[in-house]
Amino acid sequence: MRIDILTLFPNIIEAYIQESIIKRAREKGILDIHVVNIRDYTLLKMGKLMIHLMEEVRVWF
Repeated sequence: MRIDILTLFPNIIEAYIQESIIKRAREKGILDIHVVNIRDYTLLKMGKLMIHLMEEVRVWF
């Protein structure tokens, strides 16, 4: 199963998935997790994001 995680804090996510039960699932090939840093895709200098643009994105659960 492939899981893509979009985040502003990839180091935190990477640390978690390398030290938990998820690590064992990755080693067995059950999970394929890709962590994507949102800042890598910004058009602004220094990898900054514009907060007011992010406010337009709404996630419904």
